[in-house]
Amino acid sequence: GNIIDLGAWIGDNSIPWAKQIKHTVYAIDPSPENITYINSMCELNNITNIKTIQTAVTNNNTTLYTTVDDENELYDTEGDLHHCSFVNSSSSKDITGSISVEAVSLDYLFDTNEIENISFIHLDVEGLEAKVIEGSTKIINTFHPIIAFEQHLTIDNYLNLSLFLYKRGYNIYLIN
Repeated sequence: GNIIDLGAWIGDNSIPWAKQIKHTVYAIDPSPENITYINSMCELNNITNIKTIQTAVTNNNTTLYTTVDDENELYDTEGDLHHCSFVNSSSSKDITGSISVEAVSLDYLFDTNEIENISFIHLDVEGLEAKVIEGSTKIINTFHPIIAFEQHLTIDNYLNLSLFLYKRGYNIYLIN
């Protein structure tokens, strides 16, 4: 089946995966610069099985705002989306970023035929992993894909995410 690389950044996972499989790799990232870079690398390397999708993803269709992490390291550097973190509310006390983006759920992308036949989901979305999974229930129930996700154990609510997946028949493994 197909692979979702969400938080694809510059395609550092998407491109090697695409070279190893015949199926589609969906490289999803909110940054237009990152998407342009991935597309140019695909062209230079004759890779035709990556579909780039420029969007932010969360649990529903909403507006997200750039923010900072717990150590006050600004992720919205110089007003770009190269590597940033998001929150849902414009009134959050954590917001110091200058960018808002429209976001969708993975189930929305599935319902609108942007993605299909998912066998693996890779998430690196800077703290929104639980919300992304929550917005992927239809994909999870339909395809039961392997899911790999990044978690910051001291700040992310990994127990709720793990329990959500466990209740849907997943075994959870921690790789440290």
